[in-house]
Amino acid sequence: MKAAKFVFLYMGLLFGLLNHSRAQIYPKELSFYPEILKTHGLEAYPADDPFVYLQYLRPESMVNSHKWQRLIKILDKKFKKERGTDFLRYIFFKTQEMVLQDYMVYASFSETLAEGKYDCVTGSAVYGLLLKRYGFPFDIIETDNHVFVIVSRDEKHDIIFESTWKIDGFIHAAHEAEHFFSQFTATSSVSSNAESTLHLGNLSPAHSKNSTFRTIGFKELNGLQFYNDAIKKFEGRAYKEAYFQMKMAATWYPSERILRLQALLKQLNEEHQSHKVISTIPDSAAP
Repeated sequence: MKAAKFVFLYMGLLFGLLNHSRAQIYPKELSFYPEILKTHGLEAYPADDPFVYLQYLRPESMVNSHKWQRLIKILDKKFKKERGTDFLRYIFFKTQEMVLQDYMVYASFSETLAEGKYDCVTGSAVYGLLLKRYGFPFDIIETDNHVFVIVSRDEKHDIIFESTWKIDGFIHAAHEAEHFFSQFTATSSVSSNAESTLHLGNLSPAHSKNSTFRTIGFKELNGLQFYNDAIKKFEGRAYKEAYFQMKMAATWYPSERILRLQALLKQLNEEHQSHKVISTIPDSAAP
């Protein structure tokens, strides 16, 4: 009997571990998404492909974008001839021309693919996917209220992909890169734990008290996409939906910024359910 209990407990633990592993890709709230992929012609993509899970914010709008496929075809052809800085420049501007067409705060990755609407989060996601495809080492950088991409060059200084600057966003000159970085370097006067809760995506990068400057991956970037959507829903007074989206953000990226605002939204949502008036997020957490 004890042996049977042990086997039962072991199987339960194993099942829990498997579920935990799966949750790293599919949070329980998204467990139905693999079936949705078939509806949108994306079943050929593996579940852990960022191209897929970056579209989970708008599952009803998931697309295998014709714009994206055309861009890939053009870049693949170009890649056979050029592979250095000239090709990186070509990636930046051709992508601006074909995919990143209209800046819009709170844009979703699905909207970026389908309609060309983007912000710094989805724009950086697009460039990250392309740089990964062509084998360029890169970092996605999160700051208090902005996201951008740094491309590492072995023999030269780094190149910055600033998606929200259509004309000047390919920052190659050393002095220009240094000036750009100076606007985001975390200041010693601000605690690294005091992260801003501004939405990410401002066109103007300067932040006098920036406290965040870290490298993140695609899953964290997806968390920031849900985070932005939660702020958008709160501004629209959809408090329950805002709290749900912030919980999703925390599932993908449990940063202090997100967890703190999740707790705040939970409190405000409970107050709203109790028929108390919510006017705005306190100043310390204002988007």
